[in-house]
Amino acid sequence: MKKFILILVLLAMSIQAEMIKNDIGIYADVQKNKIELKWIVKNYSSANVYKIYRSAKGEPEKLIGIVKPISYEKLKRDGYSEDYIFQFYPYKGAKTLDDRIRIRQIDEKINVFRIIQLAKNLQFAKNLGQYFSDPNIKKDTKYRYKIILENNGKKILQKIILVDTAYYKRNNSIKWLQGTRTNHGVLLNWDIANSSAFYDIYRKKKTQNRFQKLNQNPIFIDKSFALKHKTLFRDLHLTPKEEASYYVQKIDIFGKKGKPTYHINVKKSINTQPKIVKDIFLKNSDRQIILRWGKIDKILGYNVYRSTNYGGGFIKLNQKPIKKAVFFDRNFKLGQNYYYYITTINMQGESKASKKMLAYAKDATPPPFPLNLKASVKAGLVTLSWRGVKAKDLLGYKIYMSMDKTAKQWAMVTKEAISKTTFVHKRPKTLSRHVYYYRVSAVDKNFNESAPSNSVMIKLPDVTPPSQPIVTKFIVYPNKIVLDWNRIIVYDFDHYNLYRKKGKNIIKLNTKPLIRNHFIDTKPQKGINEYIITAVDKSGNESAKNQSQKINALDLKPVTITNVTVKKIKEGTKISFSCKDKDYKGFEVFRSSGSDKRYYNISNFQKGNSFTDKHLLGKRTYFYKLKAYDMMGNIRESDVVEVKIK
Repeated sequence: MKKFILILVLLAMSIQAEMIKNDIGIYADVQKNKIELKWIVKNYSSANVYKIYRSAKGEPEKLIGIVKPISYEKLKRDGYSEDYIFQFYPYKGAKTLDDRIRIRQIDEKINVFRIIQLAKNLQFAKNLGQYFSDPNIKKDTKYRYKIILENNGKKILQKIILVDTAYYKRNNSIKWLQGTRTNHGVLLNWDIANSSAFYDIYRKKKTQNRFQKLNQNPIFIDKSFALKHKTLFRDLHLTPKEEASYYVQKIDIFGKKGKPTYHINVKKSINTQPKIVKDIFLKNSDRQIILRWGKIDKILGYNVYRSTNYGGGFIKLNQKPIKKAVFFDRNFKLGQNYYYYITTINMQGESKASKKMLAYAKDATPPPFPLNLKASVKAGLVTLSWRGVKAKDLLGYKIYMSMDKTAKQWAMVTKEAISKTTFVHKRPKTLSRHVYYYRVSAVDKNFNESAPSNSVMIKLPDVTPPSQPIVTKFIVYPNKIVLDWNRIIVYDFDHYNLYRKKGKNIIKLNTKPLIRNHFIDTKPQKGINEYIITAVDKSGNESAKNQSQKINALDLKPVTITNVTVKKIKEGTKISFSCKDKDYKGFEVFRSSGSDKRYYNISNFQKGNSFTDKHLLGKRTYFYKLKAYDMMGNIRESDVVEVKIK
């Protein structure tokens, strides 16, 4: 999953400082005997801590809970997958700049998955540390909950929600739904009641008998998104002549659906007014200002207007309608601000003005790009060199790096431009898994940047061994020991080695490389056998040998029981015995009476070497026998001893 997300968003977002921003969205649900709280934080951090305070009329505010994301180690112990844990701790193990850059670029996309999982999966919400259940509530009571968000001991923000156990209505209804038919599909918009929520969208074509859900997972719409966009959903899968009906259903964060909206029927409509120009791109140099924009079909042409004042005074620059979606302005003064807008023309007239674009006429001619970029690699060092650029206003060179040669955005290695034509990039020696690309550009004193040089590919030598495997299971037989250990999953894994340690000597047991995480030692030594397992990668790097497993060869000999005595004391009958075996573990006592020849366990498993029977009846003869156990489960049964109770 991590690789899939990385492909979607790699280098699509700028790298920002890691910090908590924005608000908390809190949601409540009143059950018969508890109040459940869930909340959404736009920028998730595994260092977040939430303190929940509660107050009611006549009661002071008090802290009732502290929640935080479940620890990385706990997720590991509970057997969650690597992809699952990545959603909580994406930065775990990301010690290098390259790893943090790569993960930062996908973290916002992962946060969308977190929000969807938080609503669908209660355990996920608990693991995320964004859920709290308050069982100590009373009927017909109004509660005030306050959640304080802290990060690394610093208070970030707080949010309050009021909950009435006598009457709590979920705002799951949608008051209105609108649909607009365009040449490109259907645009839907509806009332979001000023709160973030999940929605399902249903559609029925005119040729269909029933509605079908268009989304596979509930669609989460944030209230800030709804305020900025008039369109909340686009259906682009209709032919120009098709008609369809729609309705929308709201789902709260606890997975409970609201009442569906009324059905609306959306038909084809034709807009005869000239369309407004969008997607304008402007580029200027000291010789010309170039405007390009998205082409619009079925029009007579375009008009371009210019002014030195944003508020007015615009003059049309073209005498005839412009046919192509490009305009070159070569009549201007350097050092002057110019504002432009564009209109379209059709048979019905001229469209409204596009958004205004600002151009500043200055030196925009970049220097030539560097040539002949070369790279040499050693463990932890990448040395770059290139041919210098000749330009009077040259400021220096910028060095860029990427993991994808075809990426549109590359990460800048240096903070500022450098003047030399050589550069040494120090890298962690452990970064041998990936291929990296470098390129260089030239920058002048007006910060015009050249096209990039040729790119060079490098790969650091692999000097990092895999982690050491640990024995997870072993079975001891009379003549063999069977070992299993955890699998080491690394991209360049090759095989395992198994060693037996005796004192300072370490002897390799396998004659061939072990591919499976399983081995049978058919010649174990008597007593303690100490095993060491290592993993070896394809470069020959072998893991450490600092962890071992001690296993005692199978013991089939039971312990020895001597001096079995039965003595009447004030509390009852005391049974004692002796056992001097070092692997003695414990014993059980069995009793029978003269009237019942069957023996019953009266002690369960006990440690030590004595037991007092306090449950006796008078005028009877009792018979006792013992079962002693060693560490390997071998059993020794004693002779029967008797005692008469008068």
